[in-house]
Amino acid sequence: MLVVGNAIAGCEIGTNIVPAGPDTYMLIQRFAPNQDESDAAQVEALTKSREYCEQQGRVFVPNNTAQSSATSTSRPTFTFRCLLPDDPAVASYRLQQAAKSTTHQGNH
Repeated sequence: MLVVGNAIAGCEIGTNIVPAGPDTYMLIQRFAPNQDESDAAQVEALTKSREYCEQQGRVFVPNNTAQSSATSTSRPTFTFRCLLPDDPAVASYRLQQAAKSTTHQGNH
């Protein structure tokens, strides 16, 4: 993870996490236009979102990702929720992840 962080650190202009509803937040990262590390940017967004939830004693559950088109910067937007560990949505998300993992392993 440290390598990924260092790889995009030179391109990152800024990151904001803003409330977007009950227990829901939006992370917006701005990058210089020559930033070709979209996968690294997504990893960074996931990491920052997860850390934000953990700091609140909550569990990270992603909602979606979208990218706006801009001429001067690329702005990946990531919406996520920070939920209490016993929230039913946390259990549902974990089941979905386990199913994806099992399906992915079966394809090899």
